[in-house]
Amino acid sequence: MRKYRLSTILVDGFCVQQRDKQLHMDDRKYRSFFDNSADAMLIIENGVFVACNSATVSMLGYDRKEEFINTPPSKLSPEYQPDGQSSFNKANEMMRLARDNGNHRFEWDHLRKDGSIIPVEVSLTAIGTDNGSQLHTVWRDVSARKLAENALQASEKRLSMLVECAPEAIFVRDKSCFIYLNSAAVKLFGANSAQDLIGTQTIERYHPKDREDIRERMQILNDQSLDAPLKQSICLQLDGTEVNVESSAVPMNYQGKDGTLVFMRDITDRVEEQKRHRQFEMQLHQSQKMEAIGTMAGGIAHDFNNLLAIIGGNLELINLRSLAGKPFDENLEHIKEASVRAKHLVAQILAFSRQEKQERVPINLTALVSESLNFLRPMIPTTVEVMTEVPEYSVSINADTTQLQQVLINLCSNAIHAMNDKGLLRISLVETKLTAQEVPLTVDLHADRYAKLSVSDTGKGMDKVTLDRIFDPFFTTKEVGIGTGMGLSVTHGVVEQHEGFIQVASTPGQGTTFTLYFPVTTNIEATEETEEETDLPTGTESVLFVDDEQYVAKACGGMLEHLGYKVTVVTESVEALDLFKAHPDDFDLVITDQTMPKMSGVELAKELLKIRPDIPIILCSGYSAQITDGEALGIGIYSFCQKPITIKQLATVAREALDTSK
Repeated sequence: MRKYRLSTILVDGFCVQQRDKQLHMDDRKYRSFFDNSADAMLIIENGVFVACNSATVSMLGYDRKEEFINTPPSKLSPEYQPDGQSSFNKANEMMRLARDNGNHRFEWDHLRKDGSIIPVEVSLTAIGTDNGSQLHTVWRDVSARKLAENALQASEKRLSMLVECAPEAIFVRDKSCFIYLNSAAVKLFGANSAQDLIGTQTIERYHPKDREDIRERMQILNDQSLDAPLKQSICLQLDGTEVNVESSAVPMNYQGKDGTLVFMRDITDRVEEQKRHRQFEMQLHQSQKMEAIGTMAGGIAHDFNNLLAIIGGNLELINLRSLAGKPFDENLEHIKEASVRAKHLVAQILAFSRQEKQERVPINLTALVSESLNFLRPMIPTTVEVMTEVPEYSVSINADTTQLQQVLINLCSNAIHAMNDKGLLRISLVETKLTAQEVPLTVDLHADRYAKLSVSDTGKGMDKVTLDRIFDPFFTTKEVGIGTGMGLSVTHGVVEQHEGFIQVASTPGQGTTFTLYFPVTTNIEATEETEEETDLPTGTESVLFVDDEQYVAKACGGMLEHLGYKVTVVTESVEALDLFKAHPDDFDLVITDQTMPKMSGVELAKELLKIRPDIPIILCSGYSAQITDGEALGIGIYSFCQKPITIKQLATVAREALDTSK
């Protein structure tokens, strides 16, 4: 029994010894960690510091650890913390929270020995005493982080000021609504404050015609996080006022929300200026057209006189041969050819004088040069020799036929004037290959092959001073009252619009050569008009034909009767309307002229369609600019025909209209 008790005592003693040894080792490890930590560490007991490490002394700029002992935390702090609380009250509150919760973390401002303030992050942990009055505290210097945070806040403040004061409208939207607008954006949308717009649909502030495109751009930005390039559109202010804008957008995160940052600029003034510029440009081109038409007038009169001579002379011959019982088929063929030529001549004149902007299409420049010279030849004095050098093959370019005719006529007119109506005028055209070295540095090389059009004269030529100014607006060497001084300026503009360029060579006393270069195109099809000998479509339906020109009405009515139709010819639109009102079911088709007194063809068509919406109507006009095909179709008119009308055209369009309406 005694032996058992002894062994128990020995075992217990050994355990106690081992436990004490372990505690001693743990204590050494803790002290080593405490003393060598890079963070300041202190022990608080009963509200005062009872121990600290070397890092604490270094952090606060003291010399000895003893300077901290028995000192409360508030003594090492400024009187008040950044939140306005007194350091004494707040320190006691933080220690209470740590004792109650086991630990507590917060930020604190401490005083260094030199009086400077150092911000620290404090971690308080209640440790191993029976009453929990001992606290382990760790201080971490956050000066660098605070400096970075302050710098970031200052930067954000500056950025916010820049955004708010920016002259451009800047706003942020989430998937669909405004979530931020700067002052310029509020003003652009005609609002009193940002609150008038925040939360409303962004798409509602765009013009209806732009909304589909804007929706697509928004969807792309939402789905793919891509930048949106500059885009012109029309925005609506809150009162409905339209504002022309240019905008771009980038994806961004704003206050934790995925959104889009939009930059928008009011370009209304620029758009209006561009409109005025286009109007001025159109007026300028029209003015030059009128000058060119004045030059062409003699040629037009000459051609028309020749055509009238052909028609009148052959009619006389038909009368004489008819009386003599001789055939006159050949004379009728000559009249027909003259009529076709007259139709084409009128079409050219109308196209040249038309004011609306023409589209550039592939054209045969070889044919255009020949046609333009035909206009000019009757006006060129016999003392001026004309030499043309154009290839037999077609040289094709993308161009506006009217503008190029204007350019060529203007250059030829200037050449004739420069020669004082005596000398050699040479016009040449050739397709050539250019290298980058042969193209002026100010010109982008759009193609390697160019149409080279040259107009040369043997006139008085120009010196360098004049050459440097010939393309300036309103500059002219002509006498007062002759020309506007805009011809070469317009010519230069037209050539540039066609992606070409001009070169001028001139020597005083020896003449001048203007050389125009245009990129050639192969995208053109040969379109020679051929009259196919086919049977004309006929019919037996009832047609009401209306035209205020008696002989036109009789001629077209006669052609329709020849095709088998029952025709009622009326020369007054009001009379035609009354007749149709009285017998609306007696007619299967109406063909009417557009330009008539009292009631135009369009007005007549509208009234007829009110009575019978199913009646097919064909509108005819000698001047296509009065109404377009699209406008005619929009009214309900089946088709539009350009006068003069041939029997083939009349037969085809009448049959198509009747068959379609069935």
